Parts: sequence; C-alpha cells; structure tokens
Amino acid sequence: MIWQLFALFLSVSFVLIYIGLMKPDETASALIGFVFLFLLSFVVLGNNLEYKSAENIIYVYGDNYDGYHYDDYNGTLMHGDLNLFHENRTYTYSVYDDTTGIFNTTRFGYFLAIASIVGFVGCLISLRGGWKE
Repeated sequence: MIWQLFALFLSVSFVLIYIGLMKPDETASALIGFVFLFLLSFVVLGNNLEYKSAENIIYVYGDNYDGYHYDDYNGTLMHGDLNLFHENRTYTYSVYDDTTGIFNTTRFGYFLAIASIVGFVGCLISLRGGWKE
C-alpha cells in the first residue's frame, strides 16, 4: 500500500474513533475505527508499506495526428515538424522497512495493533455500562 493512501486511511480511522468517543450515542463509529486501525496494523507488520522511489518519463514525438506517428525505427523523423504525442511514465516503488530508526515498522505495527485492541475492548466495556457490574 502506498504511504499516502495509508496515511489517508489512518486519518479516517482516527476521525471515526474521535467521533465515536466524543459522542456517546455514536460508539459504533469508534468500534469501526478501531477495527480499521487493527487492519492497518497488518499492512505495517507485513512490510507492505511502499513509497515512490523513482520516476521515469519517456516522451514520444512524431508528426502525424491522424494515425500513429511517422517515426522510423532509427529514431529519426521522416516528415515535417516534430510534435509531442504522449508521455510514458513509469514509477518505481520501494518497500518501507525500517528496523533501526525511530519509525521502526515492527514496533509501530505492534503499537497500532495493541492500541486498537485496547480501544475496542474499552468501547465494548463502556457500552455494557463500564466496570461497575
């Protein structure tokens, strides 16, 4: 999963948790947020968090707008002026796997999993009436 998409899903789960904890009648959204947070922890623990590491752009030129372009196989132009037809973009993604730094993926994944389990159980206990029984 691309890290921008991961950050978006993480923020959506935090918004759901915030709404569920601030409004007592919306506890279901907090439970959904904690489940979503737990599922996102598996992305980090499975080393599936990726970031874009390179971009390659190839420009294709030619001189015919009706069909394809008239370029020959040597790369030289056979007719008229040169026009840009399209760009071919390719991206290279690398897996984010930090084992020594402050953003240790294993530690962060376990933290997300444990925090979501504790929050989920806490929401279930508060739905039941708390610790009073």
